[in-house]
Amino acid sequence: MKTLIITNSYDVTSDMIISHVGHENIFRLNFDLLSDYSIYINSKTFSISSPQKKIYENEISKVYWRKPFNTKNNTEYYELVERKLMLKQIFNILFEKGKAILVNPHKESSIGKLLQLRTANNFFKVPEWEMIFNQKSQFTECITKSLSSSIIDIDKILYSTKVITNELDTSECWHLQNYIKKEKDLTVVYIYGEIYAFELEGTFNQIDWRKDQIANTKKWQLHKINPHLSNSIDNYMKKLNLDYGRLDFVISNDEYFFLEVNINGQWAFLDTQNEYGLLSAMSKYIHPLTVTKFLK
Repeated sequence: MKTLIITNSYDVTSDMIISHVGHENIFRLNFDLLSDYSIYINSKTFSISSPQKKIYENEISKVYWRKPFNTKNNTEYYELVERKLMLKQIFNILFEKGKAILVNPHKESSIGKLLQLRTANNFFKVPEWEMIFNQKSQFTECITKSLSSSIIDIDKILYSTKVITNELDTSECWHLQNYIKKEKDLTVVYIYGEIYAFELEGTFNQIDWRKDQIANTKKWQLHKINPHLSNSIDNYMKKLNLDYGRLDFVISNDEYFFLEVNINGQWAFLDTQNEYGLLSAMSKYIHPLTVTKFLK
């Protein structure tokens, strides 16, 4: 039996998983190299062949949806859309058979950022926010954030950015959030009730730590969260019916402020050497022979 990982060829997280779990236990389907594969699906079964090996539906015990469409080409022509839908159908077939683990890609649209934030009010402190379209903002200065995190140009995304609201073109829609000066960033990986928390202190970029990491890579350190926050995270994830997610917070004056949960958030960069057991924890659930809770 094998675990099918649906991803792309430049996904380093999948490289680490496969190295840890064992190449013999994984079949990797890279969307950006799809022309190298052959795929056959009918009413009874499906098969996928790569240049190295072939797998049949009944040989797959688990499917893990990584980041297949994190593609460097965002041209949405007909054949590309059809290929994307084909991969989603493979996932859907295995999901219906109770073989999907950790990430349900459909929840990225059904549980969007605004629903996340509204729900989070019941569990955490949340910075004030608004969504505007053809409407004046209630803020003067604030942060704008993308709802989709889509690529807006080749290899470019819109990071969280500080803006003056009267300079915004309100004929476009804007997701705005009150700015909080932070001492630390906190990111929490949640896996079936297990919690791994990491902090990043002293980032140069006060708005979005991802910008800082590109030019001035810093190591995330293990962070011990208090039982109250841990319990709130668990209850929040259960409320959203999420088995996995990476939750982002900022810490200001020893208080935690919730920003968002990334339903398919990257995690490998937090513990590349398996120093804190995060890689082992993820690999345990991804291994085709371990007992795992499947998505419903």
